[in-house]
Amino acid sequence: MNKPLSRTRRLLSNIDFGSDVAETDKSLADFFVNTSDYLDILADRYDVVLGPKGSGKTAIFKQLSNADVEIPQLRYVDVVPAFNVHGSIIFRELNHGTGGRIPSDREFSIIWLAYLAALLANHVSATYGETSNRAVDEVTELLRSGGILAEDPSPTGVFGAVLERVSHFLETTDVEANIGVDTGPVSAGAKISRKATAALLKPVDFERLFFACEAAYTSLRRRAWIVVDRLDEAFYDNPPLEAEVLRGLLRTKIDLNSFGDTLGIKLFLRSDVMDRVSGDRGFVNATHLRPISLHWSAESVTALIAKRLAKSENVRRGLAIRANELSTREGQRRVTARLIPSEISGRPAMSWLLDVTTDASGLPNPRNVVRLLGEARTLQLRHDDVADRSFRLGETRLITEDSWISGARELSRVRLQDTVLAEHPEVRPILDKLKGTAYRLTKAQLTELLGVEIDGPDADRQLSLLSYLGMLDEPFVGSFEVPTLYRHALNLSQSHVKTLLGVRLGTSEISELSADATERARRVLETKEGGETPPLHPEQRKFVHQFVQSNFEDLRTESGVAQSDGRKGVRIFLAPEHPRFSDGDPNANVPRRGVDEILDPEVLAAIHGLVATAVDSITKEGRSSYVGPKMLRHEADITAALSRELENPDGIRVIGMLVESSGAVRCVFGRDFVSPSMAEQDRASQSSSGSPELASLAESLREAVVRYRVRCESRPMSTRMAVKLIGALTDLDGVSVDLMPSHTPRVVVLPI
Repeated sequence: MNKPLSRTRRLLSNIDFGSDVAETDKSLADFFVNTSDYLDILADRYDVVLGPKGSGKTAIFKQLSNADVEIPQLRYVDVVPAFNVHGSIIFRELNHGTGGRIPSDREFSIIWLAYLAALLANHVSATYGETSNRAVDEVTELLRSGGILAEDPSPTGVFGAVLERVSHFLETTDVEANIGVDTGPVSAGAKISRKATAALLKPVDFERLFFACEAAYTSLRRRAWIVVDRLDEAFYDNPPLEAEVLRGLLRTKIDLNSFGDTLGIKLFLRSDVMDRVSGDRGFVNATHLRPISLHWSAESVTALIAKRLAKSENVRRGLAIRANELSTREGQRRVTARLIPSEISGRPAMSWLLDVTTDASGLPNPRNVVRLLGEARTLQLRHDDVADRSFRLGETRLITEDSWISGARELSRVRLQDTVLAEHPEVRPILDKLKGTAYRLTKAQLTELLGVEIDGPDADRQLSLLSYLGMLDEPFVGSFEVPTLYRHALNLSQSHVKTLLGVRLGTSEISELSADATERARRVLETKEGGETPPLHPEQRKFVHQFVQSNFEDLRTESGVAQSDGRKGVRIFLAPEHPRFSDGDPNANVPRRGVDEILDPEVLAAIHGLVATAVDSITKEGRSSYVGPKMLRHEADITAALSRELENPDGIRVIGMLVESSGAVRCVFGRDFVSPSMAEQDRASQSSSGSPELASLAESLREAVVRYRVRCESRPMSTRMAVKLIGALTDLDGVSVDLMPSHTPRVVVLPI
């Protein structure tokens, strides 16, 4: 006997979130969200609708084209959908007929003008032919006399009739002739064969046909919009052809602007395709296209979830959803709260949901949200099949946190396959090199993984491709990040010291190599005689080369003689014509300069005032950190200069610098127990694990980063102490950590 469904499973079974693909979503009209962008399109403020894949372009196209949907704003507007042009059926045939020659955008604009005029005219004739309207009769007569009054007024039927009139001019021979398409002021010539010339049919004045349609709509006191969607799928395998065809369409759209409000074209186009079409050539009068890029807010996504959840009457009744709740933002939040926990992975649910469904563009993606809803529901049902659970309205959520997290992982896998690899298989070798590494890397680490020169053309090409595909973001200059959407599919983890250094070395190994290289470098500077490390494997050798060259500008390195096992040491020697250091500081890598050599007196005075305010705030209010106002763009060693200038009995120091994307910085002040001596730090690090001072330092940096949402670089410290600080920061919520490796590395703290 089958076990009866529990209330929870019954509710989940009744939920239908619909399809994440608008083309196949039969309930799209029920789920449609009237975003501000959609309302602006209805108000005829925009003509070219742009957005990434899954941003809702086709949903709007279908909503406009659906004759069963009443849209008050379009009561007097005929929406005439043009067919979803597909290159393999139509334009590819034309291209083949040219012997491989790709016609220009101006030639394709003739085809578009002819097709759109015939499409609209056939719609006028079929819809209003029985109205005894003289303007409509003229349209019908022009169609009949030109032989393009289609028995089948559908887009496909109309195009078939038009194709006979325009395909000849694309044939290539040595004879210049009239193409048989009279476009009024828009003229075009093409080389065609004499045989084709003899076969030309009676010319059709397509521009006159547009004027006749305009007169018909004016007499009917109506308007018309021709809407075209999914152009991005037409020529994905032939970018040069795609560019010319779509540029031709955009030219035609601009030409038809002369008809004012009466006749219009609405184009729905992917943003990346528009970028490719524009390319280096640009587009004259692009402002006349009236484009809009679709954007979804968190409130719009909430409304989308609430509508899809509440479609079923059984679900509305089971979750006690009232009709008026769906009409207000607060009500929509309450509805979604029945479905989604308040927090997922320690973050507010909506923030988490937008993060896991958004690529590097940062734009919320409704298609990904809908897919996540479906995946989480399916996983929850499977879980409840094995271990049934109770659902109490107001106390538990219909889908648990675990199912949402698992659903996000499945979404990651699916989108990597169907959005990235399916359309751009050429990126697979690049992604294979990134799999299993970290999701946050510097440019040096990233290019090393990819096996390309950091400043070479291959690096620019590969990083540009990843960025173009929405797989790579650069939140800070020189720091790259793979968005959460693709991290699980690529098996990427949070950055650790081992990965961040760009070499396969452990932290203890790095510390030992750093100490040994530093000692050998100092000995070379003192004796002016070269030295060599013991034999090292390639990763260790690479690290020592980078370490010495980054920290000792007077020194150079080269590989030593290979041993029998193939390993080599690293030779360290004094660079020609470089004096040894004379400032007496064994920890210095560059000669010191006074702070007044670096800063303008007025800036220096402002810094001293800032320091005084920080000291007063920390000592009197007991704050763990104080972040001062924005400073000017700083020189590279301003942090060290400030640290040397700041002397006070309370042990308050500049413990870090918050670096904004603009280049402006904020000083982070706090109590700092870390000794300026690297040797003392190394000794202290042996017993400082878990010390309250180290925990306070970590909390100060975390507080500043979380508050201002920008990265923070700690002051320079020894490698061992940096590793200890990273361990303390890893235990804190809201931040992730990187290491900036050098003789005196900095810990980089980033907001999550």
